Amino acid sequence: IIPKESDDIHGPMSALVVAVSGISDTFIYDKGSTITLIVENSIKTASSTEILRADFYVNGAFIGSVNKPPIQLSFVPGELENLTQMNILRVVAYDSIYNKAEFMSSFNVQIEDI
Repeated sequence: IIPKESDDIHGPMSALVVAVSGISDTFIYDKGSTITLIVENSIKTASSTEILRADFYVNGAFIGSVNKPPIQLSFVPGELENLTQMNILRVVAYDSIYNKAEFMSSFNVQIEDI
């Protein structure tokens, strides 16, 4: 079956753009501190959709998923097995119409006691 109508909900006008707060690439976190990530769609238009799910990864390892708004996840860096001094956070978010967007940022952790 060949569609005869155009898809107007999965194009650039309704693209999901992920913003993550609660993480900084310039701050050095203590390995025992709690980091709380808040994920939002940074595009606020009439056609924008709400983020309904996000998967969280640190250094490529899955650390959790949130399946209902508000999209927030807390973690303690020292509890991660693959923690290094410089780490990569990756968030993959999905909205109600299955658009997908990714956010990546580095963050630093004080590994050794001073």
